[in-house]
Amino acid sequence: MAAQPGVRVQTQVGILNPQLKLAPCQMAQPHLNPGARVWGEIRIGLRCVQGPVRWNVYVPATVRVFGPAWVTAAALPAGHLLTEADLVREEAEWSAEPGQTVAQADAWIGRSLVTGLRAGQAIRTQHLRARQWFPAGQSVTLVARGPGFAVTSEGVAVTAGLEGQATQVRLESGRVVQGTAVGARRVEVTL
Repeated sequence: MAAQPGVRVQTQVGILNPQLKLAPCQMAQPHLNPGARVWGEIRIGLRCVQGPVRWNVYVPATVRVFGPAWVTAAALPAGHLLTEADLVREEAEWSAEPGQTVAQADAWIGRSLVTGLRAGQAIRTQHLRARQWFPAGQSVTLVARGPGFAVTSEGVAVTAGLEGQATQVRLESGRVVQGTAVGARRVEVTL
């Protein structure tokens, strides 16, 4: 991650409890538990893999990741419709909050906020209300993709198409299929 342009990582490793008495170890191996976070306040496992007594301890650590992000120029209320004047490109701490920072301006311009944001706060995907690409009852293009092919057909949306969410489309035959709303009047199904 630190190899990306404009991204920097700060790490600070804590100390073990000094009252802890561990057997000598010729080789210790660091590890993270499956599904563990890799930034923010974390715990890094350290296990003795070669020594008279096998042991496993956890060392506290802080991993902070900074990089380019869109941040609010002023405090913004929930429901606010974002314009180019609302956000500026600055360095922000990606690891300060859960969720992914929004990298591209076209991903947030014209979108409304789900929650209010304070001045200088990086905008994240969970702060944005999902776009409605089409309402129920509108004609849509359905694209079914498989390994090495794509088939396109037309249908009518049974449910509203919210960005990235499942929606249903009724085909001319009357069959209803479920796909993902991916754009204006566009639904994709992966086979």
